[in-house]
Amino acid sequence: MFLLIIIMLGTTGLFYFASATQHSGWYWSSVVCTQGGPLCEHPGWLLIASAFLIAVAMVQSMSEA
Repeated sequence: MFLLIIIMLGTTGLFYFASATQHSGWYWSSVVCTQGGPLCEHPGWLLIASAFLIAVAMVQSMSEA
């Protein structure tokens, strides 16, 4: 679960940065936004999914104690 959360947070950061630099002429940011159009327009969706995964992991760790 920890690895999944880290991957989601990294992907969220990537899409936030690509969204911010989309029209600056950077090649990789235009490629990222072409491949993941809706996520580049709304990177907050990934942030919500990451927060949900963190909340699930917290509940799981609390139930084990």
